[in-house]
Amino acid sequence: MVDVSNAKQLGFRLFVHANDNNGKYPDDLAAFIKTEFTKKELASSEIKRLLYQKDGKQLRWILTPKLTTSDSSNVILLRSTEKFGNGKHEGLVYFTLGMEAGFIKDPDRQIITVSGTPMFRPRDTVSGGTR
Repeated sequence: MVDVSNAKQLGFRLFVHANDNNGKYPDDLAAFIKTEFTKKELASSEIKRLLYQKDGKQLRWILTPKLTTSDSSNVILLRSTEKFGNGKHEGLVYFTLGMEAGFIKDPDRQIITVSGTPMFRPRDTVSGGTR
């Protein structure tokens, strides 16, 4: 599950950033990657691994802006713009503020927007890494 692994790695790096910045997550993913990844002197191969699929196709992410570590754990911090699969599961890839990552099978049914912030419907539960 390269794509879910990428979401986890980006999500954890965003979490560390938030903890270092008074609980505030960055609002701009491109700027975060440019500054944080160069600061930590990561190899370009690691950056490519986080941002690209195995076949070299760019994996585009949507970062929810204006979030803090005190927001609900159901809030989606990061999600892919297209569906991916690993043979067993398929859907959009997500990472929540609750540090959960996986596939979203049916985003129209499973995600609600509250005050402009995407989050999972409270009744949804995780089963086998897929919502």
